[in-house]
Amino acid sequence: MKKLVLVTGMLALMAAPHNAHAQVEAIFGIMDQMMREGARQQQVQQERQRRQQEIYRQHEAQLALNRRVQTALKELGFYTMAIDGQVGPGTRRAIGEYLRAFEMPDRPLGENDIALLERRAQAGFRSLAETRDAQSRGFTTRRDWRAAEAAGFSNAREWQQARQAGINDQAAWSKFRNSGFDTIADFTAARERGFETRRALERAERAGFETQEDYAAFVESGAPDRETFE
Repeated sequence: MKKLVLVTGMLALMAAPHNAHAQVEAIFGIMDQMMREGARQQQVQQERQRRQQEIYRQHEAQLALNRRVQTALKELGFYTMAIDGQVGPGTRRAIGEYLRAFEMPDRPLGENDIALLERRAQAGFRSLAETRDAQSRGFTTRRDWRAAEAAGFSNAREWQQARQAGINDQAAWSKFRNSGFDTIADFTAARERGFETRRALERAERAGFETQEDYAAFVESGAPDRETFE
C-alpha cells in the first residue's frame, strides 16, 4: 500500500512539474497519515494482546485458587474427585458439606475463608464439634487425637508423657503411674521380675527374694524367714 501511494505520488509529480512542491507535500501528508494509522493499529493490537494476557492470567489464578480449595477439601474427606481446578457439582457439594460441618454461612469462599480451610485441613478435624472436643483435651491435630483415643488416653498431656516414656497404651501408663517407680526403666525391670509396684519389690528384696514368684511362695508357706523357707 505504501509503495502504491509513493508510485502514485511520483507519477503525479512528473505529470505536473509546475506544481511539484504541492505534490510532494501531499505525498508526505499521506505518508504521515499512514504512519499514524499504522501506529494506532499497532497500539490497538498491543492493547488487545494485553487484555487477552490479563484474562488468561486471571483464569489461571482462579484455577489455582480452585485447586487449593479442592486439595484442602479432599484432605478433610469432603471431596473425592480429581483436583483439576474446575468447579463442578462435586466441588460445590463438597464446599456445602464443609460449610455445614463447620457451621459457616452458605456463601462463596473468599481468600480468608480458603486460608482458614487450609489451616483446618492441616489440623485434620472434620467438623467444628470435633475441633472443639479435641482442642478442649489439648490436641492440635486429628491424627494425634485419634491415636490417643485408640490407645485409651483422654487428654494430650498424659498421652505425650506416656509416649516420651515409651508407653503406648493408657493401661500400661496407669500401672506405671501407680507403681511408685521414678523411671520407666526401673518399672520395666521390676515387671520382668514379676513386680508391679516399687513397694512389692522392696518388700521382697528385704526378705531376700529376687522374683515375685519366689516371694509369693515364701509368703504362702508361712515361713518366718528365707532360710527356714529354703
